[in-house]
Amino acid sequence: MPPTFLYFVALMIWVPAAVLVWVIAAVLAIFPGLRSRARSLALAMAATFPGVALFQLATAPVLLVLLWGMRLIWKGLEPGDSTTTENPVVIGMTIIVALLAFGLMLVVSVAGFCEGWRVGWVYGAGTPLKKAITDGFPARVISGLWARPSEAGSL
Repeated sequence: MPPTFLYFVALMIWVPAAVLVWVIAAVLAIFPGLRSRARSLALAMAATFPGVALFQLATAPVLLVLLWGMRLIWKGLEPGDSTTTENPVVIGMTIIVALLAFGLMLVVSVAGFCEGWRVGWVYGAGTPLKKAITDGFPARVISGLWARPSEAGSL
């Protein structure tokens, strides 16, 4: 089973769930008192898609380094053309790195989903998009990393 199989299974669960949320939002929009909540709900679900994609894209270099590092160690321990191994160190390292990569992408995907939901909900409630994005935890962390020492405060 290729690793992309799990990704597409998750996507095939996510898309129908999104459609269900949008149907619920459409039903809520029928009632005048619930229209603002329906808009927030629909935009929150829509914003999860770019949220997850951006978080995964930002994590891709880390995973690339992790997987290439594993490959280099593997080839250092077992040079040659073989794609199979009986070396317990290589097998153990491969399992650990694969679980790390899977776990990291899972955590990042859930974080992207939550951040996308938050941005969409706040934007749907009437906050300007730029403010909705910059008020989030990831934007605050990134702006803190790029802040000049005089702006970041003294230790």
